[in-house]
Amino acid sequence: QFFYSVKPSIPVQQILLCGGCANITDIDDIVEQTLDIPTNVIDPLANLDCCPSIDKTLLKLESSSFLVALGLALRQFAH
Repeated sequence: QFFYSVKPSIPVQQILLCGGCANITDIDDIVEQTLDIPTNVIDPLANLDCCPSIDKTLLKLESSSFLVALGLALRQFAH
């Protein structure tokens, strides 16, 4: 609704979900079916290597919650 109030003439083409609620089972499918807009859960760690001692199963379950933290950590590399 915020997007439509700012850019009413531009249709939403895709919804990207992140954060703790993005971990709800099939939430992307539910949102996509409800709104009829392609929807995906963001995995900000998909293309990153991590330490072998990290539990990859747990990391995968929580990865969408790390979007802001990862963005802030990567800011030092943007310059």
